[in-house]
Amino acid sequence: MRREKLEIVVAALVSVALITAAWFSFTRGLESLVTLEIPIEYMNRDPEMEIVETSVNTVRLDLSGSGALIRSLRPEQVRVTLDLGGAVVGRNTFAISPEDIAVPPGIIFREVKPPAVEVALDMLVKKELAVQLDWVGKLPEHLVLTKVTVTPDTITVIGGKQILENISTVYTERIRLDQIEK
Repeated sequence: MRREKLEIVVAALVSVALITAAWFSFTRGLESLVTLEIPIEYMNRDPEMEIVETSVNTVRLDLSGSGALIRSLRPEQVRVTLDLGGAVVGRNTFAISPEDIAVPPGIIFREVKPPAVEVALDMLVKKELAVQLDWVGKLPEHLVLTKVTVTPDTITVIGGKQILENISTVYTERIRLDQIEK
């Protein structure tokens, strides 16, 4: 019975020693630093709204950890997500907190630059707009333009309310008059 207990104690001590040795060889007691440029992901946006403008599209993250972990770290393993659930139409400022940043185990988040992001949101609306031809150049002198028909003469567009409220016409691609032969 004592021999079995002794074997178990020795096995446990050897296991602890091996795990400790593996851990120290893995970490090597050194801490490395890295800076990554990570795109911002937006979630919980009201489907009735669209993102019109953001102050930045990516943030710089300062991360630290063991040399082996930092060397194996890939940017796609790190995520920065901002919750737009409480956002309103217009400009919204969101502070980036450690809860918004997901890093692999063993990697420590140190700092984010910039610490806040400004996001402009607008309501999506439908609007009927007139189609206008965009003439370019000069019609050859031997020709006379007598009739023009635009089909369709109006189109329905979907976009931000603030942008569409000042637009009443949509122009076609440029139509070169000097290339008309008959």
